[in-house]
Amino acid sequence: MKIAIIGGGASGLFCAARLNALLKSKNVSIDIIEKDKKVGRKILMSGNGKGNISNSNVDETKYNDKFVSEAIDRFSYLD
Repeated sequence: MKIAIIGGGASGLFCAARLNALLKSKNVSIDIIEKDKKVGRKILMSGNGKGNISNSNVDETKYNDKFVSEAIDRFSYLD
């Protein structure tokens, strides 16, 4: 069986990983088709260029976003 996933962003990569885990005992080929040079490239741009806000050294002064401030106040990187 061959599976093609259109888009190598967060959703496409998650879908591929989940399908791989669910179907690993089957004879399945999963291809990700992405228009950019590398899959997941845009994910690295999230979090104001920091990749994400879920790391131990997060500095909310680097973000100009109410959501980020509220998330940092409510949850630690361990959450």
